[in-house]
Amino acid sequence: MRSYSEKTNHFLLRQWERKVDNFELSKILSHFPKDLRRFSGFLIVGIHILKKVGIKTNEHLIIVLENGKFITLYFEKNLFQFLIEKKGQLFLL
Repeated sequence: MRSYSEKTNHFLLRQWERKVDNFELSKILSHFPKDLRRFSGFLIVGIHILKKVGIKTNEHLIIVLENGKFITLYFEKNLFQFLIEKKGQLFLL
């Protein structure tokens, strides 16, 4: 199992609020082939992947990283609008 960078307190709070446990997060991150230790940007996790790991939702999960540090995560219903508004590195699943 790969090791991942540290999580901010804000990320831990948001992770708890959105009921995404560490096991599910680890399974989600295993779908990204890139080493995330120096990554800055947005990870966009599709609904299909979320259902595979046991998260039942009709929204995409957005994980924000800065230099490999987990900053926050949230669910986004309108992915098209999100892509228009945000700039940065994007990975789509």
